[in-house]
Amino acid sequence: DYSRIFVTKFLQRLYTALWALLLVVPGIIKYYSYAMTDYILKEEPEMKNNAAIEKSMAMMENNRMKLFMLDLSFIGWAILCCITLGIGFFFLIPYVQSARAAFYEDLKAQQGGNVEAKVEM
Repeated sequence: DYSRIFVTKFLQRLYTALWALLLVVPGIIKYYSYAMTDYILKEEPEMKNNAAIEKSMAMMENNRMKLFMLDLSFIGWAILCCITLGIGFFFLIPYVQSARAAFYEDLKAQQGGNVEAKVEM
């Protein structure tokens, strides 16, 4: 399973970097479009590389700004972590990842079976 995850993460970063070559903003948009790929790979071990990326894009279609605002809400905590010379990041990073996982669960519950229909089209 390592090779499937490695190739998918490589493609995800490659696509994001190629979009970022255009300008910074398209790279950021694609970063948030591909943000749920890790969770999709974990939940669906039979899913292949580009299918997981496409499903993430379908899930995040109208939700990129919500995730951006969630990430933006942690800026104050990140500044406090910098003041503590980085020690606070030991607590902040798991908190941010837990918040993103909860965001994924909410998205999945919200969209239900609509994501599979969008991916197949």
